[in-house]
Parts: sequence; structure tokens; C-alpha cells
Amino acid sequence: GEYSLGMKQRLGIANAIMHDPELLILDEPTNGLDPIGIAEVRAFIRSLSEKEGKTILVSSHILSEISMLADDIGILDHGVLLEEETMEELKKKKIRRATRAFYAALSYVSPRWNTKLLFLRKFGRLPDLKHPQTLNEKLLKQKLERFGTDPVVRQCADKYRVRDYVDGCGCGGTLNRLLAVYDRPEDIDWDALPERFAVKWNFGCGYNLICTDKQALDTHAAVQQLRAWGREPFWAYYSELQYRHVDKKLLIEEYIGTPDGTLPEDYKFYCFHGHADCVMLCAGREEGWPKFYFFDRDFQLLRINRDSQAAPEGFSLPKPAGLDEAFAIADRLSKPFDFVRVDLYLTPHGVRFGELTFTPAAALDNKRLPETDLRFGRRMEETL
Repeated sequence: GEYSLGMKQRLGIANAIMHDPELLILDEPTNGLDPIGIAEVRAFIRSLSEKEGKTILVSSHILSEISMLADDIGILDHGVLLEEETMEELKKKKIRRATRAFYAALSYVSPRWNTKLLFLRKFGRLPDLKHPQTLNEKLLKQKLERFGTDPVVRQCADKYRVRDYVDGCGCGGTLNRLLAVYDRPEDIDWDALPERFAVKWNFGCGYNLICTDKQALDTHAAVQQLRAWGREPFWAYYSELQYRHVDKKLLIEEYIGTPDGTLPEDYKFYCFHGHADCVMLCAGREEGWPKFYFFDRDFQLLRINRDSQAAPEGFSLPKPAGLDEAFAIADRLSKPFDFVRVDLYLTPHGVRFGELTFTPAAALDNKRLPETDLRFGRRMEETL
């Protein structure tokens, strides 16, 4: 008679381990087995790994089974490894994604409740949106009541349309050269691009792809990543209504880093009523211990956040070339707003514009000291 599919599976595994290999590759090892057989094969595979020290690579589309079997998991799409994590890390990420999806869904029902619950989760209390005092609370109130309809804020939140605003402020010389604009990742003409370039979506933040060597770029994987980013409802995660109706575009800009792939430092200017009050700089990112420090216009340390407060006595950094010019540009770009963070790069070729941010850290920044958040909140009410 003929063997059943389950019996064939068992014989296949027996044949594979007959010569005592160090590496065992199994494709859908539980396919065709009944529930008892699945449990037996699973236990057998685990024993080969744990007791015999075998390395076992299992290919399967049954994620529930893999979750009970594997220590590490990789996700493949058309031969491209999209993700590789330990099972524990993947479970944590799944929880984070589910949480994020919940808050995004809540934004479509009530941006106000999304905002309140996120604030409660971060600070342990509800925000005062009727009589806000801190910078965080005042920005949350503005994003709910004004940012979604303010035409200038909406223009400046769009990384494509903000270029016209920057040029209109007389700062067009700070704009990075725009190589191309596309509606879809699939439309990108990779052959027409230079050896180095940057690709970014014009909504939200973090959706950037920096290419320092086009020959080494996996364009299929790049398109997959850009497509995944493009599907995300970034505005909804934190109810940042200024991003809600951005007409999504892919911008391809000139690469502004060094030939060895080092990106320029970005300087984040906290501006009130057209005056850059201070600048925040990240130090130590390359070494894996990023610290955020605030400096005044003379580049003297301001101990107004946790990292700056923890800096040793006498801590200082050399004042970078072009900083005074960058402060002046931040002054000009921030003129219409009671608050905006102006992000600029200082490069060997001069100051380059990054973006305008109206809700830094989604206006849920708990790295600033509480007294700093109050001080910044008061600055929003001052007129110069």
C-alpha cells in the first residue's frame, strides 16, 4: 500500500537525521500530521536541538507552530530577508504593534481620547487641555484644535510643500537639491539616480532610506520597505492632525553625508515667536550611547533636560562652524509660529534645511525636566 502524507513526513525526517548532520533543514515538517503527530514531531525537533546540540532550520508558513518551536525567526518575502528576531523579541514587537494599531484606530473615532490616553500612559495623569501650562499640553491642545485646519502648519508639516515655504522666507539656499518626486515606490527610476542619494516620504518622520552605494542597494527590498512605510497612517498613531491629509509623495534628494557614509549632525532649534531660544544636539550616536544636550545661542550648556543635567561639571562641546548662521535661519523660518522646532544640518557646504516640527516627540516629551516644560510653555505666551 501507499504511505500516508504523515508517514512520508516521518520517513523524511528519519532519512535526514540518519547521518547525524550538524545542520538540519526541514520544510514544513508537520505538514499532513494529525494533532498528536504534530506534538510528537515538535517535541522530537526540540530534543534534537536541546539535547543533541543540532542547529535546525525550519521553513513554515504556520506561524503558531513556529512560535512553539523556534528560538529565532526570520521573515522572507520573494527571497528577501525582511526581518530577523528572537522569538521573545518578536512577541514583544507584536504586542507593540497591536498597541500602536489600537491607538491608531482610536484616532479615527476620537483624536482627543487618543491624546488623553497616550498622555496618561506616558505621564501617569490626564493632560489639562482646558488650561494647559506646559509646552507638551499646549501643543496637544493646538494639534487638536488648530493644526489640522491651519493652512500654513499643514503646508510646513508636508516635507514636499514646505520647500516652497522655506524658499518664500528667503532661505531657498538651504534646501537640499531635489532629484525627483514620485507618487509610488514602483515608479522610481533607480538607473537615473546618482551613486548616493536619500529617499523619504513627505509625511511623518522616520520614513527615510539613505543610499551610500547604489551598486550595493537591493532595489526590490527598498521598494518593499518604502511601500510598507507608505501604507502606514502615521498621523493616527498620535493624532498628529497636521499630517492627516498630506498628499503622499516620495522625495529623492541629494546625499549630504561624507563619502565614507557619515551623516551630518542635525541641530534642533526650539523657536518661540520667531526667536530660536536654544538648540538641542545629539552626541554619541555613533558609539551607541546617544545623549541629548541643550545649548544657548553662545553654545553654553543649558541643564534643562535629563541628559544635560547629568553632564559632568564643566562639560562643553566646541561651537560648530555655521551655528550663528543656523540660529538666524531658524529665527526667520519660525517667525509666524508661537512655537516650532526647526531642524537644520550643518555641513561642509553650509546650513541645510531638515524639517519643521510642530509636535516634537508627539508632544509627549518626558525627557525634559518638568520645570523646563513649564518654562517653554510660558515662552509660548510671550511676544517679542
